[in-house]
Amino acid sequence: MGAPVSDAREAAPAAAIAAVERDTGLSKDTLRIWERRYGFPQPLRDALGERTYPAEQVEKACACSSG
Repeated sequence: MGAPVSDAREAAPAAAIAAVERDTGLSKDTLRIWERRYGFPQPLRDALGERTYPAEQVEKACACSSG
């Protein structure tokens, strides 16, 4: 049989909220508010329950912050 297929979201590296804040210029509070109000971004949670953001979502957040 072939190798197991993994979910692409699991395979891609995820960034902590502090890294997203640094890379996008959006504050942690803004990211959390957008998450509640608009359902974006949709962070994953690590074993400790802390937000981690897939690279795809970080790129979209960058686009939102510069537009």
